[in-house]
Amino acid sequence: MTSLGAHKRLVWIAACCGIAIVVVVASGIIPGRERAAIASLTSQGFSLGRMKNSDSGIGEWVRRNTSILLPGKGAIDACEYEGGDFEITDLSTISGLEHLRKFVVNDSGESPVQLGDALLAPLASLTGLEVVIIDCHSKETLTDATLRGLSNSRGLLDLEIGHGSFTDEGVRALAVCQRLRKLCLPHCRLSQGLGDLNLASLFELDVSDTNLDSAGARCLKTATRLDSLNLSGTAITDQDVSVLVQLPSLDRLILNRTGITDDGLLQLEPAPRLTLISALETAITPKAACEFTRAHSNIRIRIGSPESNQVVQRGQIMEPIIVDGVPIMKIVIPEP
Repeated sequence: MTSLGAHKRLVWIAACCGIAIVVVVASGIIPGRERAAIASLTSQGFSLGRMKNSDSGIGEWVRRNTSILLPGKGAIDACEYEGGDFEITDLSTISGLEHLRKFVVNDSGESPVQLGDALLAPLASLTGLEVVIIDCHSKETLTDATLRGLSNSRGLLDLEIGHGSFTDEGVRALAVCQRLRKLCLPHCRLSQGLGDLNLASLFELDVSDTNLDSAGARCLKTATRLDSLNLSGTAITDQDVSVLVQLPSLDRLILNRTGITDDGLLQLEPAPRLTLISALETAITPKAACEFTRAHSNIRIRIGSPESNQVVQRGQIMEPIIVDGVPIMKIVIPEP
């Protein structure tokens, strides 16, 4: 590889949350389109760097607040925004990062980023994205057009979008993404669109607060590798539990704010690897939870309200005791 000392160094400095970010590159190594993308994205508060492969294959973001050395073309494969005093207005240059694998916008501040289909449209020009995480409370609503654009990256492993008006049609566009391991599309209008996806590759699925119903739940029977499933706020009832117990790898099942009752809880007994059931704000009673966990000592059940944070295990109901704002021990509430 040509040494960096043989080239003239260029420095871009962008202010990010009051911290100077310095990107040092060598002329003749970084193409013009990539230089333009670096200049534009850092000026809007994005951090650029590289992903580090993790055991899961999804990748771990490598963060940096100081200077970073870019050894050559394609060095930048991760782009992340974590809020601040910047405004995202233009992503048109992002196609210059032709090796981009990870794109993240994570902002829950008081002045949230405004993301719409038009602003995210340039992501459709990228075909190598593996991780896309968009978690911000934007006034603009993302629609099926965004999902169709992201489906151009057929190697997607992790797709998480916190809010959107996605429908079954948009979700079906992801059928070409055969390698999805994590899919989180809460707060949308999904009902039965999962049936067209390759659920056999999924390890984690979050479709909470969607229109998922019994027909949609039946689609889950092919998700044989699913480890974590969040169905909170859906129309799931006791009659749908027969599908859930057929998932051989299921470890965490989140059923908050659903129609599950004591009868549905009893039907979960055959689930082979289940260790956690979250059933906050459901009709599951403390007595039923105690009896279930006494028979299945490896399973914990969360019941009651989010404020009470009650956990039932081995036939006992426990609550955290708080001292100076810190939970330091559990007190055991007598069995009902």
